[in-house]
Amino acid sequence: DGFMGWLVRYAPRPSWRAAQIFFVWHAVLLLLNAVVPGRTGYGLKTPAGNRLRYRVNGLGVLVTSHLFLLGIVKAGWVSMSEAADHVAEVFAVGSLFGYALSILAYGKAHMSPTHREDRKFSGSSVFDFLMGIELNPRIGNFDFKLFYIGRLGMISWSAMNLSFAARQFQQFGFVSNSMVLSILLQFIYILDFFIHEDWYLRTIDIGHDHFGWYLAWGDCAWLPMVYTSEAMFLSSRPDQVSTLTIVVILGLGFFAYLLFRLINNQ
Repeated sequence: DGFMGWLVRYAPRPSWRAAQIFFVWHAVLLLLNAVVPGRTGYGLKTPAGNRLRYRVNGLGVLVTSHLFLLGIVKAGWVSMSEAADHVAEVFAVGSLFGYALSILAYGKAHMSPTHREDRKFSGSSVFDFLMGIELNPRIGNFDFKLFYIGRLGMISWSAMNLSFAARQFQQFGFVSNSMVLSILLQFIYILDFFIHEDWYLRTIDIGHDHFGWYLAWGDCAWLPMVYTSEAMFLSSRPDQVSTLTIVVILGLGFFAYLLFRLINNQ
C-alpha cells in the first residue's frame, strides 16, 4: 500500500457538518468585518508607491464574533464543542478552501490585479503560487490579506481554543487549570494583535509578504488548527498542575510577552 494507501485510509475527510461550521463562521466574520466600525489605519508605502487605507476594527470583530458564538450556544442552536468534535473534518474543509483561495489569488493576480505594479513574479509558477504574486489583493474595499490573517485566522484560533475547553468540560465535567493556563497565555497574544492592529499594518506581514498559498492555506487551515494543538491535546488530558507550576509558567509566559512587546516597540 505504501504512503498513498495510508493517506487514503487515515487522511481527514470533509463532511457536510464540518462545511456548515466552517462556512457559517466564515460568513459571520465577513459580515462583522464589513459592519463593525473602526478607525482608519494606513499601511506602509508599497514598492509602487501606494499607501493603502484599512478599517481597523479587529478588536470589535473579535468581541462581537465571540458574543455571537456564546449567544447561539446559549440559545441551544449549537454546542460550544461542535468544532472540536469535528476538528479533523473542519481541518479538511479549511484545507480545501485554502487551496481554492490560493487558486483564486493566483488567477486574480494574472487577470485582474488590484495594483499591477506591486505584483512580483519569480519566474517559477510553482513558487508564485506558493508565495503569492499580488502584495495586497482586494475586491473593492475587501482586503484578502488582512481578513484571512487578522479575522479568519486569528479569531478562529481563539474560538477553537474555547471549543476544545468545552469538549474537555463535556468529557470530564470540569476544565483543568492547565487548559485555562494555556488558553489564557495564547489569548494574551491574540488580544495584543488586535490592540496593536494599526501597528500591524506596517509590519512585514502586510508590507512585504505576497498573498499566495502560504498565507491563504495557512490562515484557513494551519493557523486555526495547528496553533490550537495544545488545547486539542489537553481536551483529552485534564491534567491539574500544581500552584507552583502555574506560577512558574505564568511568570515565563509574561516574561516572554514582555520581551515580545519591547522588541516590537523598537
